[in-house]
This record gives sequence, structure tokens and C-alpha cells, in this order.
Amino acid sequence: MGSNQCFHFTYLNRSNQINKQGLVPKIEENSKALNDTSSKISFSDGKYAAAGLFANFYRVYDDIKSGRRTAENSNTSQEMIDKIKESDSFEQFLGDGMYLMFDGTNISNTGGNRGHINPFDAGTKENIPPEMLKVCMLQDKKTGEITYSKYDYALYLMCTLKEEDLTKMPKSMISDIEFYKENHQNIKKKIENGDYIEEQIALDEFCSRYYDEIAKAEHATEKDKERIQKTKKNEKQGITLQEIGKGTTEKFIQNPEKAMKTMELLEYKMKTQEEKTQEEV
Repeated sequence: MGSNQCFHFTYLNRSNQINKQGLVPKIEENSKALNDTSSKISFSDGKYAAAGLFANFYRVYDDIKSGRRTAENSNTSQEMIDKIKESDSFEQFLGDGMYLMFDGTNISNTGGNRGHINPFDAGTKENIPPEMLKVCMLQDKKTGEITYSKYDYALYLMCTLKEEDLTKMPKSMISDIEFYKENHQNIKKKIENGDYIEEQIALDEFCSRYYDEIAKAEHATEKDKERIQKTKKNEKQGITLQEIGKGTTEKFIQNPEKAMKTMELLEYKMKTQEEKTQEEV
């Protein structure tokens, strides 16, 4: 069983979906990339565990970015390696989002990716209903500023760890936390200089309060999906940007009439292939 403060971080664009159906066990994309085959809800059991796991995520990210961690010397898939390599930053890779907190005293911890039952990489196969979920937030008493960012909250947890918490953590994870703080000095100073109070609000209230921000995040997600689908469609049709470029740049300058014919041919190829694909479906 878990404690009364269990944490699961998620994406802002999933807020409304989770508010309707709660947290449901499944294999997330990141879990697939780590060769995980078990459907579950991942969580951290306790504040110190949430702080340690988030810092460890950052360490792994940095190791992959720098080339120290590869698919050959770890259990990380090449798919995940490539995804991280292509990202601009840790924050861009994980996206906007927040921490959800729930009471886990009656929830069975069946373990995380490696099947180990520990507070840092915990997991359950039980559904967690939306009414049990609260969003973790911070308010600066000096400025009144409120943030729900998982990055701010995770660093707040790291900066407020007690000596008792450190005794529950392996030395490597404590080192991960120090490494994270060193690389986020601007936010660290903001947290340390601020007079913050924690606040947890019901997920339903959060979805109402931040309706516009959630809608914007959902819209951005749909745009990304459309872009990916369009790219895959073009790849399936065998039409590449290089082919199109051949008919627009050099040839247009050298021979405009020939270039136009090339463009028309490409358009015909794309239309014919699209019709063929639809017939196959």
C-alpha cells in the first residue's frame, strides 16, 4: 500500500481527459521505449520520492544528450535515444504539465518498470478515479504568483527536502538532485528567495480555472498530430521534399516551363497514389 501523498506527473493537454475517466493503467509511449510491457499507473510514493525520481529523469536525459548513455550500454531503446537527441531541452521533451497527488493508502503498489516495489518507481494496476486527484500548486506569498508547473513543483520539493528524507534516498539520487539544482539556478534562486506555500486543488476545479490554457495545449497537440500524420502520409506515397524541391528551385530558375511540368507530374503522382491508398483501405 502507498502513503497518503502519492504523486503522478502528467501533461496539461490530458487534464480534461483525466478529469473524465481518472488515471487508467496503460503502457505509456515512454514506457514502451524502455521495453516495458505491463499496463500500469506510474507514481512516486511520497514527496522525497517524487523529487528524487524527477531529478533522476533529468540525469538520464542529460546522459543521453551527451552520449554517455546509449542503447548499447543501457535498457533505453534506440527510439527513446533518438527522441531525446532531437529535443531542444528537457522541458521541451517532457512538455507542459503538472503533478497530480492522491491518497494511496488503499492502493496496491505493484512496482514500476523493473518490477521493483519501491517509493521512487512505484506503480499500480488499479484505476484511480478523478475525484481522488488533486493538482499540486505553489503560491508566492510576496507576489501572489501561482504556478502549477511540474518543473517548479519538483524543484520546490528538492529544495525543501529534510535530513530525514535524505536518509531514505540512495547517494546516487542525492547526487542527481544536486545536479538538477546546479543546472536550474534561475528557478532555484526563485524558489529559495520566494516565500512559497503549497496548495492542492481538485482536478475538476483546476480544469475550470485553467480552461483556456488547457484548450490551447489541446489545440497544439492536435496540430502536432496533423503534422505527423501528413509526414507519414507523404512517406507512404513516396513523395519527398527533395523531389518537390527539384521541381521548384533550380529547375524553375533554369527552365520555368520544364519546372511547371515537373510540378504537375508530382501533383498527379500524389493524387494517383492517394486514390490507390484509399482503395486499399
